[in-house]
Amino acid sequence: YLYRNCGEGGNIRHQTPHGNRIIHNVFNFGQAAGAAPAVWLSARNGQRSYCDQDRGYPFGSSASDLDHATGNLIEDNRFIGTDPERAIRDTSGPVGTL
Repeated sequence: YLYRNCGEGGNIRHQTPHGNRIIHNVFNFGQAAGAAPAVWLSARNGQRSYCDQDRGYPFGSSASDLDHATGNLIEDNRFIGTDPERAIRDTSGPVGTL
C-alpha cells in the first residue's frame, strides 16, 4: 500500500509515495480472491480521523492530506487467482499516475 501518513501525532509528513517500482512480483490470491488489493496507490488519501492534527502550516501533509502517489511504476507482475484490474487499486484520482 502506497500512502503518506497525514497529521498522525501532529507531525507534518513531507515525503510522498512516489518513484516506487513494483516490478516482477508474483501475487498469489489463492482463496482470497476478492479481498483487498495487492497494490493500492493512495491507500489512505486523507481518510483518517487524525489527518487534521497537523493543520495550520503551508507545506507537506498540513497543506494537503492527500497521498500524492505519483510517478510509480507497476509492471510485469503476475496475479494468481485474480486479474490485474482487481489486484491493483488507484484511488488517487487525477493526481496519481501508473
